[in-house]
Amino acid sequence: MNEYLSVLEYDKVLLILGGYIRTFQGKRELDKIEISTDAAAIRGILGLTREVRDFTRDFGGLHFDETADIESSLTDSAKSGFVLGAEEVFEIKHTLEIFISNYDSVKAEAERYPLLWGSIVHAVIPHTLLRRFNHIFDSDGTIADRASPELARIHARKKTIRGQIHGVLQRTLESDTVKEGVQERIITVRDGRYVIPLRTSFKNRIKCIVHSFSKSGETAFVEPDTVIALNNEMMGIDEEEASEIRRILRELTAEIGESAEDLTEIDRLLGVLELLSAKARFAIEYRCGFPVIVPEKRIVLRRAFHPLLIKNNDLVPIDIEVGSKFQGLVISGPNAGGKTVALKTVGLLTLMALSGIPVTASDDSEIGIFDKVMAEIGDEQSITRNLSTFSGHIVSLSKIIRSCDNGSLVLIDEITSATEPKEGEALGQEIIRTILDKGARFIVTTHYQGIKEIGFSDTRVCNAFVEFDDKNLKPLFHLFVGGTGNSFALKIAQRYGIEPDIIQRAEVFLKEHFSESEKLIRNIEHERNEVARQNEELRRKLTEVEYLKNEQSRIIETLRKEKESLEKKGIASLKSELDDTLKQLASLKGSLKKTRPDDPGVREQIKIAEQTATEAKEFLDRAESEILKREKTPVSELKPGMTVYVRSFDKEGIVEDVSGDKVKIRIGLISVTSGFDDLFLSEKERPDSGKGSLSRDLPRLNLILDVRGERADEALRLIEKNIDVAWVQGVKEFEIIHGKGEGILRKAIWDFLKTFDIVDSYRFAKPDEGGQGKTIVSLKGD
Repeated sequence: MNEYLSVLEYDKVLLILGGYIRTFQGKRELDKIEISTDAAAIRGILGLTREVRDFTRDFGGLHFDETADIESSLTDSAKSGFVLGAEEVFEIKHTLEIFISNYDSVKAEAERYPLLWGSIVHAVIPHTLLRRFNHIFDSDGTIADRASPELARIHARKKTIRGQIHGVLQRTLESDTVKEGVQERIITVRDGRYVIPLRTSFKNRIKCIVHSFSKSGETAFVEPDTVIALNNEMMGIDEEEASEIRRILRELTAEIGESAEDLTEIDRLLGVLELLSAKARFAIEYRCGFPVIVPEKRIVLRRAFHPLLIKNNDLVPIDIEVGSKFQGLVISGPNAGGKTVALKTVGLLTLMALSGIPVTASDDSEIGIFDKVMAEIGDEQSITRNLSTFSGHIVSLSKIIRSCDNGSLVLIDEITSATEPKEGEALGQEIIRTILDKGARFIVTTHYQGIKEIGFSDTRVCNAFVEFDDKNLKPLFHLFVGGTGNSFALKIAQRYGIEPDIIQRAEVFLKEHFSESEKLIRNIEHERNEVARQNEELRRKLTEVEYLKNEQSRIIETLRKEKESLEKKGIASLKSELDDTLKQLASLKGSLKKTRPDDPGVREQIKIAEQTATEAKEFLDRAESEILKREKTPVSELKPGMTVYVRSFDKEGIVEDVSGDKVKIRIGLISVTSGFDDLFLSEKERPDSGKGSLSRDLPRLNLILDVRGERADEALRLIEKNIDVAWVQGVKEFEIIHGKGEGILRKAIWDFLKTFDIVDSYRFAKPDEGGQGKTIVSLKGD
């Protein structure tokens, strides 16, 4: 199968995926990607990728940075007595930190993304080792003074000696003896010793050692006798420093070796996560779907397009299938009408799906498991083999015929073309029959009438055609199943500049040489194509309606889950805040009894604050109770006239009719049909409905607040409101999109953020996530 991958441009899709990958581990996983025939494994990968796509949409996704290959370092660390270099250890630290950051992000949403969490939950995080890393290294990768008391002592002594050396050399540079011979008052290092540059003619004016000369020979780098002892001491300290650092690294290498197995798995998982993230980001940018992987050898693509053509503004999605109702498909129609693109789209999307990559088609597409995907497209191979176009084509067809079987998908562009038409038709028909008899699924394109006739004479084959606008002389790229297409050679020739009188003579020739039976066949084909076109349009509209219906249901369910999650998190956060407030008030009350026992004003203020906090807590208890009732009180028996809460609409309605497992409810002026699992008793129908109820309209928090286009005062008002809501709901970070422009709005926002005590910090986003057009606001903790 590998020899056909480049023909179908599969390698170009992998290059696109590679563009989303930053870590060495992710690139390693991409290099290992395989086309699988294990249906369960493919479904698992696609399901996991779907979750990562949702996680990316909802939370910005997983985040990665450039890393190095640490595999050999981990292997070496387990060897007795081996010492890793500081740079190697720091790369292990860096890789571990990236993984932990993503691990923690996923863990926080584990219930919502069970497959994603399940893929990394087994990782053993060496927290003790990470603390050691952070203790030893500064953020830039240098070993810090705090790494050991001895290293701190060495560095302190080194700083002192360096200062003494600089003092002596600086005085030398400023002395009258050599002042005129100094071109630049700099102190530099040669052979590990501190030296100064003098004109060569001045080097004998002081006692010194000459270490080297400039290329021109005009400057000598000299070490005055006055610093020789200090330089000697500095070199000794350098040796002590190197020895102590090696001791630290030896201990650290041994600790890494003890966790090498866990770190190796983390190294692998980081690559797996980034490849999943790359697929997810590809799915979002390229509007991909996740096809159903079926055991049968069939392909059903809905709203499919070639991923490499996504930049085309006039891109026309196609619906195409093979292997279910019929074994093979013959596509005809004009040149540049989309036949070859359709062929490549089927082949490429099949390979992508079998690799666990989302496909540029809708979720209701189906792709079966094929052992081989074989393609003969174009004449590039014949050129490289020094064969004629037809000879190269036949060599490829011969190989396909010998190799294909009932587990194969065969794709052939312009079958047996580039030769005498009658012989080409006869040969093409027999090749197709051979492929049919071997049980392979196939799609071929053709201009030959004899090839098209197989679609009428053999029930295992169906015809399809690409549409052409013969009035405006341009292809429309729509694919219709059930008819055949004309090549429109004369009209296309006219469009591209062949003189009209030549076209007219060719038309006369055709009319004279077309038999009555051929004319009748053309008329029948035209009528059949019109019926096929109408049927296809009807099917497309029905499919589109079903797609929109499913998409609406998905959006409603997603919004419902998000709302319930925010309600629960908001209430839990508020209750925690109020509990802390009550504790602080109790502590303050006890303190004031001792310091200001006779101040009635203070006692009254504390009493009011306690009462307010207690009332708020009771209110939140009722809110929590209502959510629990909404979850735990499903309706099992309903009668017309009852009031119910419809979860998917987040509104109450009146039951109009109950039929089987479906309930008709009137919500305002509209009637909807719902299942029992979406309905809950209204407060009005519950025995305890006399209690106060909570409005479901909680304040709305924008994790990404877009204020572009707003006046400065309105933008600041929205930001103030968002800060208040975030603080109340326990959210510690959100983003403000203000755009770049001239920076006026950004400056106003930053000046405004300075006035909030609860704002801990604010910063620009990373360059690839909005840069100076976006500000990330962090709120203080409890």
